[in-house]
Order: sequence, then C-alpha cells, then structure tokens
Amino acid sequence: MCQSKEDILLWLKEFHEASASLNAEYFIKKFFNDDAILQFANNSIIKGHENLIKNFQKQFDSLDMMHHEIEHFDILPDRIHQYAKILYKVKGDTEIISIPGLAVFHKTKDEQKIKRFDVFCDPSPLTDKIQAIHSAQ
Repeated sequence: MCQSKEDILLWLKEFHEASASLNAEYFIKKFFNDDAILQFANNSIIKGHENLIKNFQKQFDSLDMMHHEIEHFDILPDRIHQYAKILYKVKGDTEIISIPGLAVFHKTKDEQKIKRFDVFCDPSPLTDKIQAIHSAQ
C-alpha cells in the first residue's frame, strides 16, 4: 500500500508524539527496527533497541517537555527528509529551548519502522542547560 503525503505527515506526527511521551521504550519499540541505527549530531553511532532505549531515556529523564514543529518534509523512495524545530523544557527550569534540525528517516513509504535515523542539529543549547541545572542542584 503506497502511502500519500498526508499519510506520511500523520506517521511523522505519531513518531513525534511518541517521542514527546518521554518514554524511550515505548518510542523505540513502536518506531524502530530491532537493529536500527541512530546517528545523532556528532555523537557515536548507536545500534539496536536496547542501546537506543538507554540513549533516549538518559535524555528524556532530564526533560519536562519535548515538542517537534514540522516545517517541511520530502519523501524519497527509501527515506524521508524532515526539517523541524524542536522545543525542549529541562526539568527544574522554565525556559523553552528551540533547536532547528534536519532528520533523515531511512524507511520506505510503506514501512512503519525505521532502519536508520540520522539527526543533524546542534544540541549544545540543550546539553548546556541540562548541565547548568544539574550543577546548580
């Protein structure tokens, strides 16, 4: 079944709603293949559900909120490119941090789970805030 652009947008919104739950196990198991690969910014490549869950839960544990605002996306035969603004609120802080990013979802239009997820962004405003909050405690 070949999905329409509207179906892909719905899939992207569901993907981001799952990440916004801040429940890494739910998010990863619902949207990533068992042996999926993550390349986030300049960090080391992470592979497989267990490692992806650990990675995301570590970040999620520092957050009160994460929300993606999709600006636009392009559909290719074997991947989706998406530009979005990601809004974060760190636990113990009131500031909303906005970080633009480009994501590449390696999946066909018909697949529900991704094989690889590449995220190109500068997460330093978020990591700096997390570090500052932890240092102040």
